[in-house]
Amino acid sequence: MLLGNHYPNIYLKCIGDLSVLLGRKLPLWLLDGFLSYIIPIPPENKTIFFFKSLFIAPLYFCLLLLSLPLKLFLFPVYAITGKYRAPYTYTQSRQTKNKLLQFKKNYTVCCANICSISEMCGRLNNFNHVRTRCTKIGNLVVRSQFADIALSKITINEDDMDSHITTSFPPSIDFFCFQEISDIARSGASSLIGQLSIYFDYFVYNIGGVGWTTYFHVMDSGLLVASRYPILNVQFQPFSHACDGHNLGTFGLVSVKVDLGITENGMNAVGYLATTHLQAYPGSNELHQSQLNEIVSWQHEFQQKCQMDGEIVAFDVLCGDFNFDNMSPGEKISWSHKLFDEYNDYCKVKPGMDKLWTVGTEMRLPMVWDEQVSTPEKLKATLD
Repeated sequence: MLLGNHYPNIYLKCIGDLSVLLGRKLPLWLLDGFLSYIIPIPPENKTIFFFKSLFIAPLYFCLLLLSLPLKLFLFPVYAITGKYRAPYTYTQSRQTKNKLLQFKKNYTVCCANICSISEMCGRLNNFNHVRTRCTKIGNLVVRSQFADIALSKITINEDDMDSHITTSFPPSIDFFCFQEISDIARSGASSLIGQLSIYFDYFVYNIGGVGWTTYFHVMDSGLLVASRYPILNVQFQPFSHACDGHNLGTFGLVSVKVDLGITENGMNAVGYLATTHLQAYPGSNELHQSQLNEIVSWQHEFQQKCQMDGEIVAFDVLCGDFNFDNMSPGEKISWSHKLFDEYNDYCKVKPGMDKLWTVGTEMRLPMVWDEQVSTPEKLKATLD
């Protein structure tokens, strides 16, 4: 079922939205502002940072203290009304209502963790300007789609892919799945969607429940799905278990069913797309095992519930930030999971061995501002 509104009626919507804004988002924005002015990063001017930490940070801190009574008062309100709130926001562009769908044989799916939860989290990861980054990333994605159309006709031989690292997004993207784009990122999600809506037509974002048991009322799942094709159904499920910082958010799995149009044989074509964000630094393989088990179960449940007679399934794609790889011996129990019997990992030859053209890009935080990787072009040159 696709839900168009957050709440079942206008009264709950007003109460719920106001309580979330004043009781949850406002204190988080103030805390985010305070901490972002006292956490330095290398490229920042030291004089300007000193001025901000000395004069602006205390102002945020005072406002934060003043907002705490309001948060305590409104906490039960948004927790209770959250039980009636849809676990996501769905929106579509106005110009798409009469858009004709064209079924095709190949579709392009992109996936990226853009680490845009909040300015504070950005600085803890050694970068800043989260909202500006969201706008720039959205702009780069859209610009790539309107580049020379001839690029989309190029077929790259798999054996040659190790020499085709690029600094731009691929053209002709049909679906884009994002991780770590939260509703507390000072309008990060809306800034990203504002750019993406030039090319994409349908969006699912603000994904995650608001209630007593879903999470500690800090962050949503950080997941966002952009599609050029109509979204027919959406389901979000939060993981049952998490640890450390992931306890602050509703990390889980969002699954969507999309309408791909009519085939040449007159059949209704649909596709299934899901994205997730597994636990980072789980401490033990049991946690990843639990989350992977739930993903398999939820995918079966969603597709059985949504499949209609007379439909053909063109694709079933699962993507996201899994926080483990296919080669580390310590993560063997994860990359050997039964999930990879149902879904094909295109980057691997077999369990424990990746294809030659794959490139590992995990980078420790102190190295983010290293001169050799400080721009997309320099990172490309380093990887090449």
